[in-house]
Amino acid sequence: MIGFAQDAFTENASASNPQVIELAKSVFGGTGILCDKLKLEHRPQQENMAVAVAEAVLANQSLLFEAGTGVGKSLAYLIPGIIQSVEEKRKLVVSTHTIALQNQILNKDLKLCRQIFESDPTLSKYAAFQATQLVGKSNYLCNGRMEKWMSDHASKMKEKERAEMERIMEWAQSSKTGLVHELHPAPDPDLWEQINADSSACSRKHCSPESCFYQRAKASIDKSDVVIVNHALLFSLIHAGFRPPKDTRGILFPDDRVVLDEAHTIPDVATEHFGLSVSNISVRRALLRAFNPEKNRGLLVGRGKEKRLNSVVTALDCSDTFFESIASRFLTRKTMHRLMEPFWIENTMLLPLKEVCDALKQAARDETDEKSADELDDAARRIMACANGIADAVALGDENHVYWVESFGKSGLNTRLRSAPIDVSGILNGLLFTRETSCLMTSATLTTADGMERFKQSCGATGIPEGIEQSPFDFKNHMRVAIATDCPRPSIDEGKMDLDYLSDMIAWCANRVEGGTLVLFTNHKEMRTIADRTQSAFNRANRELLIQGIDGKPNTIIPKFKKLGNAVLFGTDTYWTGVDIPGPALSQVILVRLPFGNFSDPIEQARKEHCLARGGNPFADISLPNAQIKFRQGVGRLIRSASDRGIITILDSRIVNQSYGNSFIATLPNRHYQRFSIDNREHAFPSAQG
Repeated sequence: MIGFAQDAFTENASASNPQVIELAKSVFGGTGILCDKLKLEHRPQQENMAVAVAEAVLANQSLLFEAGTGVGKSLAYLIPGIIQSVEEKRKLVVSTHTIALQNQILNKDLKLCRQIFESDPTLSKYAAFQATQLVGKSNYLCNGRMEKWMSDHASKMKEKERAEMERIMEWAQSSKTGLVHELHPAPDPDLWEQINADSSACSRKHCSPESCFYQRAKASIDKSDVVIVNHALLFSLIHAGFRPPKDTRGILFPDDRVVLDEAHTIPDVATEHFGLSVSNISVRRALLRAFNPEKNRGLLVGRGKEKRLNSVVTALDCSDTFFESIASRFLTRKTMHRLMEPFWIENTMLLPLKEVCDALKQAARDETDEKSADELDDAARRIMACANGIADAVALGDENHVYWVESFGKSGLNTRLRSAPIDVSGILNGLLFTRETSCLMTSATLTTADGMERFKQSCGATGIPEGIEQSPFDFKNHMRVAIATDCPRPSIDEGKMDLDYLSDMIAWCANRVEGGTLVLFTNHKEMRTIADRTQSAFNRANRELLIQGIDGKPNTIIPKFKKLGNAVLFGTDTYWTGVDIPGPALSQVILVRLPFGNFSDPIEQARKEHCLARGGNPFADISLPNAQIKFRQGVGRLIRSASDRGIITILDSRIVNQSYGNSFIATLPNRHYQRFSIDNREHAFPSAQG
């Protein structure tokens, strides 16, 4: 472990439970509980990390820790974190990026923690810790809103809609959680919008834990010692103001501690959630909640003058015209366009949306039923948020943000206004590292060839103590690295890329190994084109080809890939991180090219301009370190257990032909590689077994 002295946290240490450090050693030490009672192998790297975490939580200090694959970082932060959480009655918030890690923590790691605590008398009092997963309000059914909606619309429902409501009500009677992902098939999104818990009408004032799924979950969270959340929800809640006051210690809950696992994703996730997003879909959905002219229902129906309903009809028409105008002007030939000049379009939405908002507020003031009034006020707030977002996007209101418009959806026919902060480091510093509590950031990949300083700068953690523990796996003997030296250099113009070469080489390399192959792309269009060109080769080899976005989502594709044992999986961004497939089912990872960012991405462009304006080098300061971390993540998909063996195949000759290539090679766990080409691959390509 490097980066801080053994007594780095001593002067700030709390006196509440100083034995947490010794307890961590008693669990993870060479003669500790893991080895002695659970018969698990001693991992010195895990012990070092656990002690470092114990020191940090004891002192209410933050810590950055890189723990290579196989260190066992989850237990290393959970055990000391839970001990201190129970002792001080302070929540431990654990945030992850991927569903896979959330499920691992909930279904495996926390159970093992309880088993560890139960196995020794000195730890037994911690075995009763309570843990809960936190998900967004919109994921929960609110029985109160559902009953209210049914009473208001029962006589107006069509047969199809009535059948859908009856299905949801039947499910609600047997569901223990009321979470939407448990309802199959998924409910109609417009209907779910009316009955989920994401409304002011779902509150302790109107709903009780006995009858409302969300209030029950909230009550459980209030009692929990450990709360599991994902990064997206964490930053959405923080950005929306659901955090302790400035004068109260804590990050998400008062007096909490936070662990951010898979922390290499934090700058990008924070960027995504600290900007604005307003689309034709979100505006239309908000307006239809007030009044749906096709179905003649909504919150304003039966509440006052016809003028109120007409204001919604007008706003719906204006919204269609406004977003269609944006699409025709900026998105006919590309899916994204950066906005550079303020007032780039006339804001024809402000007055129509304000009129609907005023109508809802007036209806709320006239309403005698408090719950109905809250629904009306909530609808008004959402429409006003849309209006404010559009006004901000039209004016390019924040000079520290980048603004753009984009098309989205399967057909690409929907339009969205977006913004994002150019630099989130100051925001993250204020939200995470100045809250007088412990924030642990950990991942297998926080460092680049130059160390951890680049990551620290990107998330406002400069000066925060750091630790690094390398993976205990035998990469020298278990991982082979093959680099194709004759790959055509990628061109900025996608039309000039030699897809024939890539298709041939990918098919040949995948069919060379007995087990499965994960092929990681940086471009969706390229992936789909090569999939078409290689399908017949895989068919002849009796290998199934699975393609991201075509054969399902990761939670369905990855189990199928594991089961098949010799399949080929094509994936882009989602599959560069979080994929955990031990054993021969994954015997090769092919990196089609070095994962540099998209040059046309507005955020990338703005960050590079920001860097240049301050005298920096955008390639050296941004592009290269970001690509190195993503490269390390992709390589890290291969060896997931001590017995794994396999090949990393790199089809980008820049890694050996460009000066910066050595910085990528320096991040490989096994830096010895074999060169090969189409001409010599039959004898130069390595064997997975060495």
